[in-house]
Order: sequence, then C-alpha cells, then structure tokens
Amino acid sequence: MGFLNYLKLVSASVRHLCKADDPSVYWARNVPSETANSSEKTRKAAERGNAKAQYKLGLMYENGRGVSRDNAQAAYWFCKAAEQGNADAQLSLGVMYANGRGVPRDDCNAIELLQKSASQGNAGAKNFLGYMKASGRGDPSNERNHNDIIKKDAGHGKVQAQTKSTDLYQSIRR
Repeated sequence: MGFLNYLKLVSASVRHLCKADDPSVYWARNVPSETANSSEKTRKAAERGNAKAQYKLGLMYENGRGVSRDNAQAAYWFCKAAEQGNADAQLSLGVMYANGRGVPRDDCNAIELLQKSASQGNAGAKNFLGYMKASGRGDPSNERNHNDIIKKDAGHGKVQAQTKSTDLYQSIRR
C-alpha cells in the first residue's frame, strides 16, 4: 500500500470515528471553544501554555488555515504540545519526523513519539507505527541506544565495539 493511500485510509477512519463529513470537526472538538474562534485567540492560548491550543496552532500552520503555511512553525507548536503529553501532537510531530517535513527526517524520533501517542490509545499512531514497520523502517527502539553504546565502548578501546562502530559507519555511508 502506498503512503498516500495509507493517509487516505487514516483520514477516512478519522472521519468515520467523528461521524462527520469534515475531519476538522474532530480537531476542533479537542480544542477549548474560546480558542477555536480565531487564530489570534488560539495563538494567545498557545503562548500561555495550553497544550490543546498549541496543537491547534500547529494544525493551523500545517494546513495554512488562518496563518501562512509553515511546517517549521507547525513542528514547533506540535513539539510544545507533545512535551505536555498531547497524544494528537505526538502523532503529528512523529509523522513530520517520519517524512522530514518541518524537521529533519528521523525515524528514531518518529517512532518514539508515535509509541508515546499509541500508548495513550491513539489509533492513528498505532496505524502509522504499523505502516512504518511494514515498509521496512524497522524497530529503532533499541537501535539508537545500541549505536550509542557501541560508540561509547569504542571510545574506551574495546576492540569488538571498534569493529562494530566501523561497520556501522560504513553501512551509513552506503
């Protein structure tokens, strides 16, 4: 299944879950009503630390609704909300990392964020994790730690780790 078809499927699932034709209904109901009226009110609430407003502002930047489209700003606001445990922001930021939109592509960060979101029951995150694994983007949950340990041990003169570190470097360069 191609990535675009996958996104269409997820979008259709969200619409079905919302029982609404417009997926924005789903996002709007998760934002306090006082911040849903205008981009300025949303921005003020986001700047005050409201995680739902931060997520909403990220969506506004991602989609260019009420503000100029800006993936870097979207990632910034998703990150603010994700740090507060907002599962939808964790999903959105994870997808941005997976695709390299607004942030450098980084499968390790993507999967870490998606796992946090999925652990809160976010079905979209569970689906996207499945897509990443099915498309060969692996299970980097231990990969980053494993690579860091190899590099650390190699720095301390452990011959086996130095060999693995060299192999790792050569595999990255290919």
